[in-house]
Amino acid sequence: MNARKERAPAGQETAPGGSEEQRQDSPAPGEADREAPQTSSPAPGGAMDPGDAPVDPSKTVLVVEDDLDTADSIKVKLEAQGYNVLTVFDGLTALETARRITPALIVLDVMVPGLMGYHVCRLLKFDERYRGIPIIILTGKVDREAREIGTKAGADLYVTKPFDLDDFLREVRKFIG
Repeated sequence: MNARKERAPAGQETAPGGSEEQRQDSPAPGEADREAPQTSSPAPGGAMDPGDAPVDPSKTVLVVEDDLDTADSIKVKLEAQGYNVLTVFDGLTALETARRITPALIVLDVMVPGLMGYHVCRLLKFDERYRGIPIIILTGKVDREAREIGTKAGADLYVTKPFDLDDFLREVRKFIG
């Protein structure tokens, strides 16, 4: 897959279920004491609102990619296979999000704004609470040195761009079914 570099603004993320709204770390006024519902409820007319559906943590994938085309392609492919996908566009937001939601898998571009992907990987893999999360590094860096840095940072798999989405999906399934 050839990626055209169109960068998303730093600090933005998209929620599972296809919503492009920015998620907020702090609740809106008056929502701080409200708990999120544990089950989904039908929308008017009996249809289920995808935003209300319970999220299966074992199928949640955090995609960290600043190229919008690549991020969207991965998200569409994974969601079509039943995965819940959360997309962020910079390293610091990736680290904060991973610590907040503990995804089943992280797809991590190396060259993202803020905190480089290698650093995000290392910080998570060297933390007892998050070291079990598989991390697939996805990057245009094809040289041996870059691959070694990814391995030393703790990446479980190193995939170079361009890549085949079907092959990529097979790799995802090896980690989280």
